[in-house]
Amino acid sequence: MLKRNTSRSVTSLIIVATVGLVFVCALALLAVMQYTYSGSMYRQFQDRVGAEAKQLGQYYFRGMGEAQRQLDALGEDNSIRVTLQLGVEYQMRERLAAFAAAAPDLHLYLRAADSQRVYAATDGPIPIEAHEFSLQPAPQTSSLSLTSEGRFYVASTRPIRNRSQVVGTAVGMYFFQPPAEGVLLEKEDYSLLVLHLGAFRDLRTGRPASVQYTSGVTDKGIPQPCLVEGREGLLAATGFEGIYYFASSAPLEELKRSNLLNNVVVLLFTSVLCSILAYFIGLKITGPLRALAESARSISLGQARLALPEGVTPITEVNDVLHALDAMLVNLRKAEELARYQLLFEEVMDAIIIYDLDGRILECNAQALDLMGTERNRMLSLSMQDLVMQEYGQKMWQVLEMVRKTPAGSPLAKRQFEMRIMPVEGDAFHAEMHIRKLRYQEQDAVLCVIRDISPRIAAENALRKAMQNAEEANRAKSGFLASMSHEIRTPMHSVLGLVDMLQASGLNEQQSRYLQMLRGSGEVLLDLINDILDFSKIEAGHIELEHIPFGLEGLFERVYSMTSVQAAQKGLETILYIAPDVPEKVVGDPNKLQQILLNLLSNSLKFTALGHVITTVHVLQRVENNVTLEIAVKDTGIGIPIIKQQSIFDVFTQADSSTARKYGGTGLGLAITKRLVEYLGGAISVESRPGQGATFTFTCVLPLPEQSSVSGSAPSLAGRRVLLVDDNPVTLHYLVLTLANYGAESVEAFSVQEAQNQLERQNGQGATRFNAIIMGSDLAELDGVSAHRQMLKRFGSMLPPTLLYLDSSHSPQGGKTLPQTGLPILAKPATPGKLISVLEGLLNNTLAPGLSITSAEGSSMDDSDQTGKVLIAEDSSANRMLMGFYLKDSPYTCDYAEDGNEAVAKFREGQFDAVIMDIQMPGMDGYAATQAIRSFETETGKRRVPIIALTANAYAEDREKCLAAGCDDYLAKPAKKQAVLEKLRHHLAR
Repeated sequence: MLKRNTSRSVTSLIIVATVGLVFVCALALLAVMQYTYSGSMYRQFQDRVGAEAKQLGQYYFRGMGEAQRQLDALGEDNSIRVTLQLGVEYQMRERLAAFAAAAPDLHLYLRAADSQRVYAATDGPIPIEAHEFSLQPAPQTSSLSLTSEGRFYVASTRPIRNRSQVVGTAVGMYFFQPPAEGVLLEKEDYSLLVLHLGAFRDLRTGRPASVQYTSGVTDKGIPQPCLVEGREGLLAATGFEGIYYFASSAPLEELKRSNLLNNVVVLLFTSVLCSILAYFIGLKITGPLRALAESARSISLGQARLALPEGVTPITEVNDVLHALDAMLVNLRKAEELARYQLLFEEVMDAIIIYDLDGRILECNAQALDLMGTERNRMLSLSMQDLVMQEYGQKMWQVLEMVRKTPAGSPLAKRQFEMRIMPVEGDAFHAEMHIRKLRYQEQDAVLCVIRDISPRIAAENALRKAMQNAEEANRAKSGFLASMSHEIRTPMHSVLGLVDMLQASGLNEQQSRYLQMLRGSGEVLLDLINDILDFSKIEAGHIELEHIPFGLEGLFERVYSMTSVQAAQKGLETILYIAPDVPEKVVGDPNKLQQILLNLLSNSLKFTALGHVITTVHVLQRVENNVTLEIAVKDTGIGIPIIKQQSIFDVFTQADSSTARKYGGTGLGLAITKRLVEYLGGAISVESRPGQGATFTFTCVLPLPEQSSVSGSAPSLAGRRVLLVDDNPVTLHYLVLTLANYGAESVEAFSVQEAQNQLERQNGQGATRFNAIIMGSDLAELDGVSAHRQMLKRFGSMLPPTLLYLDSSHSPQGGKTLPQTGLPILAKPATPGKLISVLEGLLNNTLAPGLSITSAEGSSMDDSDQTGKVLIAEDSSANRMLMGFYLKDSPYTCDYAEDGNEAVAKFREGQFDAVIMDIQMPGMDGYAATQAIRSFETETGKRRVPIIALTANAYAEDREKCLAAGCDDYLAKPAKKQAVLEKLRHHLAR
């Protein structure tokens, strides 16, 4: 066995050698580059300083030349000559300033020949040198001189002549200043020196400057290195005698340091880059060796699933070893995969069979042998056609043909299907087969996975049977509910109708009370039946929503009409407020919304003994063509404990068992309401405290019709004043809000006396008169009619037109009566549209006196001029008698039929204006009878007679079924007299 010695990796050695060599070479190159760069930069700096010095000399020569030209021009100027002779000082100053402006560093002075005074362009002190030069009559130019103030200059003089006579002297002093911006070539650190009297002075200050040459060579033709005031730099002659230019070498040194730093950074970067490059080169060279060593080590440990280095290495010997190891690994992998596949093949839970494209079985696993009930040799002698039931033989052949034409690996080469298999031993079974085309033993074959799905097929059949049974049971339940509805509502129709007949027969008080109790019990029973049937429909999922346009105000009128008796009997005030932004029409299911409102309103009236019930409608939001309404029903009843407020929406639940005993009911009403609200896309909630009433609030999402308007969109009562008289502040509050939505101003009066005081004030000087009075019918002191008479007696013709707002206590069901009056009457609660319409008629004097706009006794429509013959098809003799009673005092005559056949026969023989058709009758039912009548009308060309369906099935889908059969309208049992008469009036008025 080889002994392991301490060694180093080839990669590490390559990296160290490469980095060391590169670093030495780069360092030598850096030294050469730095030396070359420094010499080049110094020569460039020297050339630059020489060029700048020459440019500076040219600058001063140009300045001197311009000064000389201005001085010559001054000597030739006639105006100067004249003003000098005349002694006009301000004119001489103006002219001197004009000439001096052309040369900024030139100062001009004048002196008359016979005067000691020297004139200048400004008022400043005149240099002594100017006085001295002005005494020289002949032209002359001085050398570079220094003034007593320390300023360097060159002075020139010119005589001023009048013909041959010298009348004065002009002196020009050119002062040397540092050049203006842009003269020097981007140089900031510089100095100007003047060699004056053998010593250097600073041109700016005139002070002596210390100058020391640092080089033995003193070639004045090129800039020389020197120290000026301790600063290193180059000193160069400008070409102008006596003036030298010094430039500091500090920027040059900064450039040298920056270049050195850059070279060091490049050196470091190059070293790092070379290290990385050497590392990867080492990996490239030594990687195959390491992989080879690792593979050999793993193979020695028995691990055959290894990946050898791909490709060819630069080392021939390594390649040979790699190829040998690769061949060994291929053989090991084949053996390993074969063992693994055999393990999976045998241990998988499903039966696996491999067969060729002719169906002959090539291989199978143990599960396939168990499933087919045979041993291996027998199995390999069979074909797939031997295992498939005879009726599936053609399908098996088609599968083989499809697989034969499909290339292996294609998605189409995979199939899944079901067949019945007949094993060698055992019973036939349903099998799910998954096939896939593959290569097996150098030929195309099919891998087939077979799974016994007989238990699943049995479960599916059982489930299918159970669903059929459930559907049959559901149909039986629906039929039972419909039958129960008919069987209960039909006699209930007779019972309640006969009670009405008895009440109209002149009974004594005790008998009337008994009948009233009987009617109340019957209505309670009917409500219970309705709740149970409604909930059954909802639970069965048979609720179907309509999608039709309808008016909200009309819906509320119907709901309050249905609950008016309940409110009147308890003397409760019912109040309705619809916000001005609520649309007049929406699209949806009016019957479902009506049922929700009816349930909530009836619930509040049931649990309220004293006070009022308020319904408010607001718009919660508008999104595109949908509106979300928030409708709240608030009462002053017994209230609900907080811990019970969530459970009251559960099935068969009330807030308290004592409540159920006292008020009755099944506890289904709110549960039904909650389900219906959710069907309309909304939610319902309650806020309440015991003894303080309850507020039920629900939302619903309703589409808007194409053309939608809101209730209070037009302020039709703008500028009108209305006096509101009522002792209920809540009623007055909502009346004020409603009238304000239409632009009217309202004044409240809580008593007759307060109303009279308000009317007295209107008669005062400057007071605005009232345009109308809305008078409550039940005031604390007296009724509304008596109050109106009292006020009419007092104010006479000054009394505004009055509308009597009828309280529920003054309806026939409320028990109170009002004296006869000629006042227009409007019953509470009125919708905003009706209230404003009546009020406009009152203000415009278009209402008939004594007109009852909404009367509890019945509709105000006059049917005295309307007649007709009605055919009543009803199998119940009691209901036939009841319908006859309903129409006894009406202008309509009746004929009767006991079933559908008789109804069709009588219709063919007689002339009828309307038909009331019971739907569920023996023999021919109402649907078939209606269709027969419509066919007869079509055949004979007779006019279409309105047919009103009368059925105990009180659902919207039943109504749709009646209309689809040919009926024009629909009445649910038990139908009340008023409803029957209104339907007849409506259809016969067309």
